[in-house]
Amino acid sequence: MMRAGEWRRGVSDHVLGREWDLDPATVRGLSAEAGRIVARELKDPERVQTDVAVVLLANLERASDAGEYNAVAKLGDVVTRIRDARAPERTQEVAMTEEQARDAYRKLTGKEWGE
Repeated sequence: MMRAGEWRRGVSDHVLGREWDLDPATVRGLSAEAGRIVARELKDPERVQTDVAVVLLANLERASDAGEYNAVAKLGDVVTRIRDARAPERTQEVAMTEEQARDAYRKLTGKEWGE
């Protein structure tokens, strides 16, 4: 419930307490421990990477199968950003004088143009 975001404060403890024949305070204690477990999982980079990859790839496949190409494009963008597998993006052209270009070159390289 915690991982799925289904726990509702002030509600779930009473509902589950009746269902499990437990005092709501006992259910709240169990839910607090479940919350701590989920929080620890979020601190594990390999776990998070795996969980995110599984969800992204499953949703990418579902979107593709459903012909939801806008969703495919958005999910594909996220996946390629994570995998650092993006094609080079277009760069903006900047107009400058030759002197400005020489000055920029000098600042970037510490050398004079043509050295």
